[in-house]
Amino acid sequence: MKPRLLWLLAMVLCVHMYAGAQTTYNATFSNATAETAIRILKQSTGYDFVYEKSLITNNSSTVSGSYHNTSLSDLLNATVEQQLGLSYKIVGTTVSLSERKNGSTPFDANITGTVVDESGEPLAGATIMLKGTHYGVSADIDGRFSIHVHHTDPSLEFSYVGMHPQSVRLTKNNIGKPLNITLRTNASTMDEVVVTGYQNIKRENATGSYTILTGDEINKRHIADITSGLEGNIPGLVNKRNKYATGENNIVIRGVGTFTASTAPLVVVDGLPIEGGIETVNNYDIKSVTVLKDASAAAIYGARASNGVIVITTKQADREKLSVEFNADLSISGKTDYSKAGWASAAQAIQLEQLNWNGMKDNDPDQFNALLSRYNDYDQRIGLSPVTRMFVRNYLGELDTDVMNSTLDQWARNDYRREWQDAAERTRIAQTYNLSLRNQGKVLSSSFTFNYSDDNLGMKKEDNRSLQFRYKGDLKAAKWLDLSFSVNVINNRTKRNATGAYSDINSFYPYQSMYNPDGSLARMEADAMLDNPVFENPAFGLMDHSYNLRNEIGLNTSKTTGTNIRAYVHALFHLPVQGWNASVMYQHEDTVRDRIL
Repeated sequence: MKPRLLWLLAMVLCVHMYAGAQTTYNATFSNATAETAIRILKQSTGYDFVYEKSLITNNSSTVSGSYHNTSLSDLLNATVEQQLGLSYKIVGTTVSLSERKNGSTPFDANITGTVVDESGEPLAGATIMLKGTHYGVSADIDGRFSIHVHHTDPSLEFSYVGMHPQSVRLTKNNIGKPLNITLRTNASTMDEVVVTGYQNIKRENATGSYTILTGDEINKRHIADITSGLEGNIPGLVNKRNKYATGENNIVIRGVGTFTASTAPLVVVDGLPIEGGIETVNNYDIKSVTVLKDASAAAIYGARASNGVIVITTKQADREKLSVEFNADLSISGKTDYSKAGWASAAQAIQLEQLNWNGMKDNDPDQFNALLSRYNDYDQRIGLSPVTRMFVRNYLGELDTDVMNSTLDQWARNDYRREWQDAAERTRIAQTYNLSLRNQGKVLSSSFTFNYSDDNLGMKKEDNRSLQFRYKGDLKAAKWLDLSFSVNVINNRTKRNATGAYSDINSFYPYQSMYNPDGSLARMEADAMLDNPVFENPAFGLMDHSYNLRNEIGLNTSKTTGTNIRAYVHALFHLPVQGWNASVMYQHEDTVRDRIL
């Protein structure tokens, strides 16, 4: 073998022997102060440590752990960097210490521990996540976990279904020490159950399609009634409001099954179906609403659930001292903006009728002759518009062309819709006042609710008022018997104008007007021609047959009253067999039919 090759082999062997003989150290620390830890390191390694005195004297950290056959760099990383929070540099046999910059050296350690609940029971499957990352582990059947953390500023997040999550920031003091984490019960999460009306099922055990809303979620914004709070929060729920939006709702959840059947869902309050409708429930009394949408609801309520089920649970006393809750809501809405409705103006309506007139006269003699025949018959003339009648009169020579054109120019500046809005509409003001008194006693818990609402409906001489009272009591009658009882009374009064079939904004042509040129109220034609000779014959003694909305508003009103009374009693028997209960519920509901005065 050549001498050069032998020399290379010898060098490699020496380097290998040097690496295999790398010096290791042993050191043990038990809550050692910074000064004590540096003294132990100096004795264990034989190295000199150079540092500013303030780095050690002002360092409140401690060092713990036993290290055996550990290299110098690993020993300094685990003690100086991770536990004392300092940086180091090795120069010969000297270790120079300095203040470490934030984030310059990551936390690197294996963290172990256990996760239990308030009673000390292990939470198997609890989630442990490194905050800010997607890295995490799950606790085993005994609640134990182990996670390796390598991060500059680590925090562990512990979570479990039905428990409040907890976050723990890791420091060098956590190295080598098991974490004992206790998670507290989250009452609000545990209360998230699907209330089907006859039983409460935990959310994770429920089947079928459902949506749950709490009372706070419904009342996040001002609402006129419960349905307004559900609409937009319940997918698929639509409220087909009536013209005056006075609380009469037509809720659709599952669509329309037939052309003639009702679409209203079944409403269940505190376990019992009600007949008065969802509008009889005070939205301030609601604890939660569960909407059952699919066919699984029919297994509980049969055919009555074909349109879906709205299950409502109401609030009850939960404090041993009197609690008072007062709410006052005021809603002010401006008049309706019809500018985007796309309706033709007075001038456009006149122009359209003129085009139709010219088209029939020049191109369709049959239709034109039929039009003339209708004009000559008083019974059919009422169906012709004022502009068309004016064209016919001009064609027959009964009206001068200049007079006609002057009249059309004047009519083109009219705006019946604006006049109607000024005469009929007003700023809508809706106000609601609700007072709740609740008290939880050792034997009897009581809840009183008083609610008053007033809505002027945005129409002159109209309003809708309601007064509601509700009492709910829970009585511990005996060790084996719990009673709950409630009475709900709501009185509603509505007043509307009885202005007939010509009270709508489009009941007359846009070029017509409620006023004469001098500002007096005009005599407008409704269902009869005012120039019919029969009205001028004194032998018949007929009164003026003209119409004007200004005269009709407030002249005749329709007043509707209704009272709904609902009461129930629920008895819960605790049977001697553990885990078994029996309950009996009775409800009586009576609605006084509306009376039109």
